[in-house]
Amino acid sequence: MFRQSAGRAITGERRVAHFANRTKDFSWNGRRKGRRLGDGVSFARFTMDLGGGVKDVRRVTLRHRKGAFRSRAPFYLRDTCGALESFKLQRPVFGGRGDRPLGIAYRLTSGADVVVVEALRGKKVVRRFRSTGADAGRTYRLNLSATRFPTGTDIRVRIVVRRANATSVSALTARRL
Repeated sequence: MFRQSAGRAITGERRVAHFANRTKDFSWNGRRKGRRLGDGVSFARFTMDLGGGVKDVRRVTLRHRKGAFRSRAPFYLRDTCGALESFKLQRPVFGGRGDRPLGIAYRLTSGADVVVVEALRGKKVVRRFRSTGADAGRTYRLNLSATRFPTGTDIRVRIVVRRANATSVSALTARRL
């Protein structure tokens, strides 16, 4: 379990709990060294050994408020068999006291004709990044300034990958603190 924010402060990737070798359901009371976990956004990373040196890693975004966890939209797309090898946001929150930008990264499985990355607030496109002829095997990194968004808004980042015979669309979400 990694804490990403405490109130409006972005904490980075601070590990607050670790549960090794679990094979059954369990509950966690949200305490760390006798102290309660405060309000903020965290993510849980689950790793499962599939054998043969292969691991399945998944991340679930959680918001902790008034002692309860609620799931949030994903900020990380795990490896798929489609057009994207990976697509992720740096963290599920951005902005905060230091107005940290939102980091966006993607990597393609094979070349594409056009790749368009869009930031949406609700249904409105507020920023569009365009790139033509994106290469496979290269990680592309983009930054979205936090100063243009009000505090407390969810920003959805959508990527559209166009090839001659197919179009692939994926979306992730982060909250402006």
